[in-house]
Amino acid sequence: MPPTSSRRLIPLLTWLAVALWSLVVGGSLFWALQQDAKEAMDMAYAEARANLNKDIVLRRWATEHGGLYVPITDKQPSVPWLSHVPGRDVTTTDGLRLTLLNPASAARQMMDRYAEAYGVHGRITGLKYLNPANAPDPWETAQLEAFTRGERAEIWETADIDGKPYLRYLRAMVMEPGCDKCHAILGYKTGDMRGATGLNLPLEAYYESIATARRELGLTHGTIWLLGLAGIGTFSRMARRRERELRQSKLIIDSTDDAIITRSLDGVILSWNPGAERTFGYTPDEVIGRSTRMLLPPDRLDEEHDILGRISRGERIDDYEMLRQCKDGRLINLSATISPLLDDRGKVIGASTIEHDMTSRNRAEAEIRRLNADLEERVRLRTADLDAANQSLIQAKEAAEAANRAKSIFLANMSHEIRTPMNAIIGLTHLLRRSETTPEQAERLGKIDTAGNHLLSIINDVLDLSKIEAGRLELENTNFALGAVLDHVRSLNSDPAAAKGLRIEVDPDGVPVWLRGDPTRLRQALFNYTSNAIKFTERGTITLRARLLEDNGDDLLVRFEVQDSGIGLSERQISSLFVAFEQADASTTRKYGGTGLGLAITRHLAELMGGNAGAESSPGQGSVFWFTAHLQRGSGIMPMTSEPRTHDVEAQLRRIHGGSKILLAEDNPINREVALELLSGAGLAAEIAVDGVEALEMARVADYSLILMDMQMPRMDGLGATRAIRALPGRASTPILAMTANAFDEDRRACREAGMNDFIAKPVNPAILYATLMRWLPASPPAIDHRRASTPPAPAPTPPGMDTAQFMDLDEWQARLAAIPGLDPEQGLALVRRNPARHARMLGQFAEGHAGEAAHLSANLAAGDLGALAMLAHAVKGSAANVGAWAVSDAASALEAAAKRSCGKDELLKLVTALVEQMDVVIGCIRQLPGTNLTEPKTH
Repeated sequence: MPPTSSRRLIPLLTWLAVALWSLVVGGSLFWALQQDAKEAMDMAYAEARANLNKDIVLRRWATEHGGLYVPITDKQPSVPWLSHVPGRDVTTTDGLRLTLLNPASAARQMMDRYAEAYGVHGRITGLKYLNPANAPDPWETAQLEAFTRGERAEIWETADIDGKPYLRYLRAMVMEPGCDKCHAILGYKTGDMRGATGLNLPLEAYYESIATARRELGLTHGTIWLLGLAGIGTFSRMARRRERELRQSKLIIDSTDDAIITRSLDGVILSWNPGAERTFGYTPDEVIGRSTRMLLPPDRLDEEHDILGRISRGERIDDYEMLRQCKDGRLINLSATISPLLDDRGKVIGASTIEHDMTSRNRAEAEIRRLNADLEERVRLRTADLDAANQSLIQAKEAAEAANRAKSIFLANMSHEIRTPMNAIIGLTHLLRRSETTPEQAERLGKIDTAGNHLLSIINDVLDLSKIEAGRLELENTNFALGAVLDHVRSLNSDPAAAKGLRIEVDPDGVPVWLRGDPTRLRQALFNYTSNAIKFTERGTITLRARLLEDNGDDLLVRFEVQDSGIGLSERQISSLFVAFEQADASTTRKYGGTGLGLAITRHLAELMGGNAGAESSPGQGSVFWFTAHLQRGSGIMPMTSEPRTHDVEAQLRRIHGGSKILLAEDNPINREVALELLSGAGLAAEIAVDGVEALEMARVADYSLILMDMQMPRMDGLGATRAIRALPGRASTPILAMTANAFDEDRRACREAGMNDFIAKPVNPAILYATLMRWLPASPPAIDHRRASTPPAPAPTPPGMDTAQFMDLDEWQARLAAIPGLDPEQGLALVRRNPARHARMLGQFAEGHAGEAAHLSANLAAGDLGALAMLAHAVKGSAANVGAWAVSDAASALEAAAKRSCGKDELLKLVTALVEQMDVVIGCIRQLPGTNLTEPKTH
């Protein structure tokens, strides 16, 4: 068949197949729809017939017993149309009056009750009747007349009754023995057709079933039809592809320079392509049907016999070099591939030969060698490019890791630097609130304490989220009491709840009371939910609930919920709740505050505990926030003791450990002041070491009950000092507690590895500090070393030549400070309780302590010692922030970050210059102030 005819035939057959398939599927759908409707109506008829059989059996049973006697009541009086029946009304021996209920009436009452319950309305009718309610309607009259004529014994039809479809079913009823008791008066005899029993069956359910079936049949047949079309399309594409492949194969065979020849096993040529014509000079008409011997030189006539023998055995011959004769008598060298030619049953019927002129091959091989050489060069260049790209990727990876390390360092430094002034704010606020204050001062101090703790919670949230996202948050696995966790969360939120008139209820449901997991993170997640619930609830109750979802022996899946009666949320708001920094109301004028971190942290914590988190809510209907966690049953026996209340700890500490000697290693003057006030308030005697070297020397000569150790100090940090103290004789068991603003988990691990017993985060919470001291101070304090008796810290000296009472008043002092650019006077004044003389001394300490820093900064930069440069900038940053020299602090912070990133020398020089300029301005102005020419005396 010509190629063009083949290309036209395939689309024609495709459309014919589509038409036939559509007819088949359409016919099947039509037949199925008809059958489904018929089956539905057959089922309706079967139901109607079953119901009617029930009614007829009931009536016949009543007939066999002559009817039923029932008590006469208001609802059941004597049947008036049975007055002709003897004994219609009787009185029992005990005086109960009964009336006869004939079979038809009993059946009618049963039909009426069945209609009320199931919607199937029973019917008794006849052309002559006793009960007027049995009078037939026109349709029933026509059917009764047909029954009387004997034309049919039953009939059913569909009809609309009160606008709804029903199946009307009627069956002839003949006089039977016992019926004459009531109906003989109408003239009927046994065997006469006296009426009919019927019913009206609702068809709505059946019609809905038919409609549903039609939809399903339409869907399934449509799917089948589409699948068939897809199959037809696939086969059509395969046929077209096969046709194209055959056409392309022919084009390839016709266009190739190689001679492609097929021949039978007896050597007769069957096909001859244009390449063979070009190679040998013969046209197809000259060779087809003739023996291949015409191509062989006279001395190689036996060669063809050997080749065909091997082919007949199914062998394939590759790279067979041979000599053949052209039409013009030339002999040419050929390389041939000879393959068996098979029929449809796999039988060898001939040979297919691809013969290549060696001259062309040699030319092609030379070209290939040239291309290979070129390819090798391209591969070499590409390999070099890939090596460069890989090097770039390695550098990018190292840069990313360095950025990640820088982020961790930044967060650690941020934590330390924020917590350091926070320690002063919260600690001094605590101390001020303990002193005598006016109501207005007490209110303001309360606001400061609330704001400070709120800022601290934000810091904690940011650090928690950073640790979670970096994969550095490790869960604890310890035994805990579920009730203690729930009660703790309730107690933490009791005051803000009570302030709004809200009740907090706890419902542990059936969860085991002794569990194993991370109670701290559970408490944190529940606290986030509960504080949010209080924030968004104006009245009602907040419920903390725990529910056991799965119990697999020791492994439990627990769902924790916090339910409120607050404002509720929409689905759109819920979708963004658990994303960091996202809130239900993100507008700048929103009524409720918050950072949007608490819920994101809760979701991360739940995922770390093998669970999930979510919320269920509707606007105005309250909310349920939940999370799940995989926990274990607690091991061992649950202890019965309870923890002491935190407000009693300070009194207990003073009573039990008053006079105990404490070593405080702290380089920051403000933090020293706060810590000394807290320790002396609890009756503890504290001695000061300003760095790790002093702490080591003091611990060498004195036996302290406990050591509080800062981590970041000059000369020797807290970790190095702890290791050295542990190596001293008799100091292996001395409690050493870290008190630092470094709040990362790796910092806690470093403290434990160095030999520290516990960890107190800055800003210091007094209750936590006192509770930790109670836990670690020995029950029997060591005897006081009289060689080095403890003395309370001396008050800060007054600047020379200045009596505190005679120093300028606060307003005048603030006016002088306002003239210093880049200095926030309120920052420093707040730390010294707004005492101008002590503030002057603090500023003098800053000026004296950092007057020579410009030379040190330049020397470190010139030596390329970036570590020392970063440490010096860090020290300047902290000191400047404490006195409120924010311009200096910011410049030092920028220099510290650049030094840690190992920036170029030019950039570092610019930052050093900017810092020195800021310091010169501030220090020069400070030195013009009275009372600032003293340095802090060494204390220990």
